[in-house]
Amino acid sequence: MIMDQTIFIKDKIEQLLEAGNIKTSVGVMQLSDDSFSASIRIDEEAGQFIGKGGENLEAFEHVIRLVVNKGIERPVRIFVDINNYKERRAAVLRERAREIADEVRISGRTETLEPMSPFERRIIHLELAGRGDIITESVGERDERRVVIKPA
Repeated sequence: MIMDQTIFIKDKIEQLLEAGNIKTSVGVMQLSDDSFSASIRIDEEAGQFIGKGGENLEAFEHVIRLVVNKGIERPVRIFVDINNYKERRAAVLRERAREIADEVRISGRTETLEPMSPFERRIIHLELAGRGDIITESVGERDERRVVIKPA
């Protein structure tokens, strides 16, 4: 690719948003050879882009991946966050995971969480991975996939 990938990705995201007449600022950072993080700041109607539980954000992220990867030889992974939604959601999930794990340890009872996106389930698993007193696993199919936290 002639143009730096970071600039190329930023330009593609900006073009998409400008086509919808959406005022934004976009920052793109390279995480590894084939993955990038895009941080988008939207002043108006950000909630519509994020959607319930981040559903619209996941769809938007998918569209961005399709558009960007169409224009390059080697596909890349792009993680998109709008107004730091994912960052804030991750902090809430990590705290909740610790609280539920403590309850499981004390009660000895298994807890099954609500259905979550792959992003959210991964946060729970990573947060509790170092604990020797509990075990986590994902169960269910597609939109009903959830994390189970049980005593070790």
